[in-house]
Amino acid sequence: MTPEQIAARALVDAATPGPVAVRHDDHICSTDEMRYIATANRPADAEFIAWCFNNVPALLDALAAAEARAERAEMERDYDRRQSAHKSTV
Repeated sequence: MTPEQIAARALVDAATPGPVAVRHDDHICSTDEMRYIATANRPADAEFIAWCFNNVPALLDALAAAEARAERAEMERDYDRRQSAHKSTV
């Protein structure tokens, strides 16, 4: 994980748990207990903030899973190369 990903995960973990929704065009509130979280300057800002609350955790999870798959694939390619090189020397 990059420092940015670690920082993003820490922010997600420390924030009010989602999901959240926009109420009255500019208020961001949790949907489970309707806790007030923030007021945005514009309705589009409120929608963006709510979208981030609701989707960034899944995006971080998907990114971590993709990085793990890429790392495993790289390790398998390295192993296959070593095996192939070993067979050609035998």
